[in-house]
Amino acid sequence: MAFVFHNIYAEQETKEERDIVLYIWEIRGLNNRQNMPIIPLAFKEKAENEKKQIEDLKNRIISIVTNLDMSDEIRKQLINVASMKTVEIKGYRFRKDSENNRIIAFEDYRYEEGAEALLRTDAPTYRFLSIHGHPSYLGVLQFGQLFHSDTDKGFLRTILTCACKLSSTIAIDFREHIDGADDVFSQLNEKEKEIIITLHNS
Repeated sequence: MAFVFHNIYAEQETKEERDIVLYIWEIRGLNNRQNMPIIPLAFKEKAENEKKQIEDLKNRIISIVTNLDMSDEIRKQLINVASMKTVEIKGYRFRKDSENNRIIAFEDYRYEEGAEALLRTDAPTYRFLSIHGHPSYLGVLQFGQLFHSDTDKGFLRTILTCACKLSSTIAIDFREHIDGADDVFSQLNEKEKEIIITLHNS
């Protein structure tokens, strides 16, 4: 949830970019139901209506990209992404020319890289945070080793720091992108606000 919200509302710089990414996420969700192998008769009409919704969302994306400053190649790429029948969870971002703000690339990144996006780092954060809890022999082995070595405190400190930074990013995202959230944030005591802002900016 935090990954999706951050990708749509915090990572995109303009309303047009946000709408494009939001519509792609909506299409992915509707595709998920379209790909069901067995649909009860009562839901067939709903499935047909959702096909029309998918087409409508794709047409909205086409309408937006027609007016954006980008190459025809990137425009086609965007339309192809919107037309895919996949349900794969990915984040999306626009890259721009720093001089004239022209869109020079439209990139996707895997869900596993979402922790890196939230923490604004290139370090393999998701892999590091999940390796001890991974449901595999290696995960169980490393979890056991974690508490039978001198490095346990260092590992735990890193995990807790990452968790705190993730939490602060989520708090700031909601404060900046949800109506009324700033009022809630302002009611926190000064120490709590300072901790959240400091972690987010670090």
